[in-house]
Parts: sequence; structure tokens; C-alpha cells
Amino acid sequence: MEVVDLIIDGHDHTLHTYVSDILHIRDVLHENGNSTLVHVLMEQNMCADSMAKEGSHARCSAHWICPPPGMESLI
Repeated sequence: MEVVDLIIDGHDHTLHTYVSDILHIRDVLHENGNSTLVHVLMEQNMCADSMAKEGSHARCSAHWICPPPGMESLI
């Protein structure tokens, strides 16, 4: 939720560690016009949470054509 607040609040975060990332995300959202950014609890999006955990342990990037093992029950 803190990240979403940093991106959408419109304040100047020039001293923030991730200022370049924050500004880049704001620019991308502005360019796409119809984009919105909202916070979703991990309990409400178990698929994304599962994929994030899987990715944090990966040695390289992954591309899935079908759901990764163990995710079928979440979908």
C-alpha cells in the first residue's frame, strides 16, 4: 500500500531511494491515460502472490504457457 501511495499521491519524492522508479511508473500511467493503480491484499490475489514467491526463488526469468505447478488450485 505504501508503494501505491507513493506513486499516486502526486508529492515530490526527490529524496526517496526509489525516486526514479516512482517517476517512471507515474509517466507510464500518465501515457496510458486509462490506467489506474490500486492496492490489492495478497489474500485477494493468491495467484500473483504465488507467482511472486516463485519468482523470488528463481535463478533466471521464467515464461509460463500454462499455470505453474501448484497454481491450478488457486485459479
